Amino acid sequence: MEAIEEINTTWSNSIGVRLTPIRWERDCRPGKGTDSQQVINAQLPREFDIFIGIFWKRFGTPTPRFASGTEEEFEAAYARSKAKSSRCRILVYFKDEAVPPSSLDAEQLKRVQVFKEKLPSRGILYWPFQSKEQFSQLVRIHLSKELQQFASGLSKAAKPQRRNGPQISLGDLKKRSQQYAEALGSLMLHHYLALDAHENDLKLSCKSKSTQDSIAIITNSLAVC
Repeated sequence: MEAIEEINTTWSNSIGVRLTPIRWERDCRPGKGTDSQQVINAQLPREFDIFIGIFWKRFGTPTPRFASGTEEEFEAAYARSKAKSSRCRILVYFKDEAVPPSSLDAEQLKRVQVFKEKLPSRGILYWPFQSKEQFSQLVRIHLSKELQQFASGLSKAAKPQRRNGPQISLGDLKKRSQQYAEALGSLMLHHYLALDAHENDLKLSCKSKSTQDSIAIITNSLAVC
């Protein structure tokens, strides 16, 4: 919790993303269901972006569906991370510290080891730590990087896509339009001047012909021009 508060203080204002921790001990309440884990599942938010799993010497209490409530929550996060539209990240840590014989539960420790050995084949890279202080340092670094990556993804999604092809500014567009209008006006003037001269030449060369022939020739010249 301290690491998350520190990260929010350091990064949230500058990159516009904030971490909100979710824990069943804090975010759930008494209730009734088919089993206690099902009550927890129903009350915890289904939309989350980062799952953090921490294991040491105990795997947890079995549920009707999985070997422990922690495994059930992990499997829900793993399924969410596999969805195409999901950006859910999974961070798993194992404490690698000697277990006092007086608190050793061989069956629980075996379940932790079995779970741990399955992770690499499922594409999960876990991280070991040896003390609370080391874990605190690691989670600060890892969550900071995740936060920055989320912010980068949001920034790219919000950035408008540039269209392919040449780019032209509004000023250049106005300038080109004016040049086109001037060129068109000059062309039309030249055309009418040439047409006028051509028409006079036709009239002069057709004085000996009938009026109907002169009109036909002028009409054809207009069509050609």
